[in-house]
Amino acid sequence: MKKYLILYGLCIIFAAVATMFIIVKDMEAASPDKIYKVTFMSVYPPSHQQYTLTSRYLDMVEDAAKGKIKFERYPSSQLCPERQALDAVGKGVFQILNSYSGYYSGQVGTGAMGFPGGWPNPASWAYNFLNDPELRDLVSKQFLERSNVVIPLMHAFVPGSCFIMEKGKEIRKVEDFRGKKIRSPGGEITPIYNELGAAGVLLIGSEWYTAMQRGTVDGVMGYPYAIRTYRLLEVAGSMTALRMVATICPMVFINADFWKSLPQELREIMFNVNKKWTWEIMMPAVTEEETKDWILGKEKGLEIIKFSPEETAKVLKISSKVGRDWYLNECKKQGYGDVAEKLVAKMAKATEEWPTLEKRLLKEGIIKSGQYMYPAD
Repeated sequence: MKKYLILYGLCIIFAAVATMFIIVKDMEAASPDKIYKVTFMSVYPPSHQQYTLTSRYLDMVEDAAKGKIKFERYPSSQLCPERQALDAVGKGVFQILNSYSGYYSGQVGTGAMGFPGGWPNPASWAYNFLNDPELRDLVSKQFLERSNVVIPLMHAFVPGSCFIMEKGKEIRKVEDFRGKKIRSPGGEITPIYNELGAAGVLLIGSEWYTAMQRGTVDGVMGYPYAIRTYRLLEVAGSMTALRMVATICPMVFINADFWKSLPQELREIMFNVNKKWTWEIMMPAVTEEETKDWILGKEKGLEIIKFSPEETAKVLKISSKVGRDWYLNECKKQGYGDVAEKLVAKMAKATEEWPTLEKRLLKEGIIKSGQYMYPAD
């Protein structure tokens, strides 16, 4: 009997200590003086506009939060390789990741929304994301359930795609794709290449230069900044202005447990600052840089090739159907066909509404002429 009384007493003491520990932790969490120290990793190098613009957003959050949150920043995949980064942020190795969603399409198909026939325009994508909570929940759903990650914030844009090719491997018309080996970001782009008669080679940005230099590929489907950021000016002969994809999704992935643990006040600050940054800082900066990179390519001797409207229509007719079908089928195989159907329906609605929405956003001053990409006209 005495032994049981001793055990009972120890249990009471243990419970009291545990309760005090929880109370102390709760007090710490609720403390107005608590500083949240957050680790942020980007797969992009320091010179990449994805990194510089996202880092500027983090600066704005720190200022708005008046020191309550601090971001420790790691560019160039310093904490883990690109392909493993989604798992790492989901497990809490770091709290925030800026990476390209297409890298993880085999794991989370619904996130690979940067396909031809998807969102019609970067501004349309941003407006719908920032103003439609249901859309944000749909975008996060599979990431949350598969990887413990949420996507509550808009990312920095990437310009529409172009083709940066070696000298003698130019793409001037649809038939020129045939027989070419071209870098593919993965996802739906490889089957699109197959339909066009080209072969896709899966490469991440840091591999593009060497692959072109060694002849592993004839060129890359990339973005105008790649001639500068990845030094493709040294190995390329031409740039073809064919926007097969109007916008892609290099997302800001956030560990779900971390996001939930933040006080509501800080979550609201991060979201509200994200809106301001999207329209006033990020979008004009990406638009300006894209224009400068096309000028740079021409000044440095690259042949600038523009597809005719007729040839563009041929490519988009093929790529939009293949891209959309691939997206829906891949998501269905992963058990998220219903989510993908809802996302595609929102994309179709956004495409239909974009010309009217564009006029309204211009009238309200949310976007300004010359400071956003790809006007409806």
